Amino acid sequence: MTITHFCCFMPTLIAFPLYFAINPSADPRQYFIFLEAASTMILYAILLPLVLFWQHKSLRDNLWKSIGVFDRVEPGGARADGRTIEQVVEIVMHAVSFLSLLLLLQLLNGDRIGVSNCVYDTGAAPCVDGRDNVIVFQDCNQPGSILQFSDIEILTYDAKGDPICCTTSYFLPPRGFVELPGQLKVRSGTITLDNTTLTNPNYLGLYRDYILITAAKLKNDILQTQYCLDGMTQYPLVANGTCYQHFCDEVYTASICDALNKNGVANLPEDLPPAFRDKFDTSEGIIVDSLFKGQYSLQFQINHAHINKKYVIGCIEDTNVFVNIDN
Repeated sequence: MTITHFCCFMPTLIAFPLYFAINPSADPRQYFIFLEAASTMILYAILLPLVLFWQHKSLRDNLWKSIGVFDRVEPGGARADGRTIEQVVEIVMHAVSFLSLLLLLQLLNGDRIGVSNCVYDTGAAPCVDGRDNVIVFQDCNQPGSILQFSDIEILTYDAKGDPICCTTSYFLPPRGFVELPGQLKVRSGTITLDNTTLTNPNYLGLYRDYILITAAKLKNDILQTQYCLDGMTQYPLVANGTCYQHFCDEVYTASICDALNKNGVANLPEDLPPAFRDKFDTSEGIIVDSLFKGQYSLQFQINHAHINKKYVIGCIEDTNVFVNIDN
């Protein structure tokens, strides 16, 4: 038992601190990522029941008998009180207990150890601007869409304007995440509109076209809380009107609508308003400030002609967005 505990826990407790002491250039914030990547908890949960099993001679002899190594169990090996089955049950319960503990740690500390969660406080060192701090939105590819999105890329920054990114696993590259308060920058994107099939009316306009937001908070890629659904609030703390926005808003997106109405194409960031062609504060954009820290699936449907009449002409989404709120 002593050897088992030593082999499972001591290597990481000794090696990683020693490595960071030898290499001063290493970012100490990555220590927790190393622990996650090289964790021996699963190995420990597997080895412990095997070690407990092997410690009992009667159980070993029964194993040899069952596989045909011995024809009989030695008289001195079997327990006189008949508790061999109880020993097996005890070992199985140990295994179940440790596996349950691992599952509980995953659920309670998903923001730190789950591969589907970004680790904000460890990040990537360094976070390279334009390479690591990127969020990509894709077209939903819904049938009949006449408004198409492509190559929509957004760069993420903290409130000071420094690039920020987080990591979901030590073996995966870092990615950008939205921080509130913080800054964003639209790096690229193309929006195309088929004007010939746009009807009632045949142009985009204010108080006529809306962005219907669907926002769901996830935990380990499983739906946890639905905040918005098709432009309607689903959560008491999310105010009415938060889940939909004007697509041709005079401050944020009117220039995009002008380009689409005139040319059928809007190029980003060139066709954005001047204030949003470079970095802008997240509090000034169409960001749902009611959302809380965590992993989200976001979808934005463009509804034409009326907010209550469903006529979706286009859709853009990212099913794996991370939001961090700086308290």
